[in-house]
Amino acid sequence: MKAILEFNLPEDDEYYKMACSAKDMYIFIVEFQEYLRGQNKYGDPPDDIGKIYEYWFDVKGANDISS
Repeated sequence: MKAILEFNLPEDDEYYKMACSAKDMYIFIVEFQEYLRGQNKYGDPPDDIGKIYEYWFDVKGANDISS
């Protein structure tokens, strides 16, 4: 089975970039979900939302997600 995505560039540039970064975004979401699960189940969940937000941006940066 084959799937082909076509984009009319430059007008579909935004959609093209989203399609290209879908795998990185998926990895980011799974990694962050595992962090939250681990904090909730095994660790001491941070009371400060700032710590969670900081981790959010660290993981985004590690997965090269800019938006």
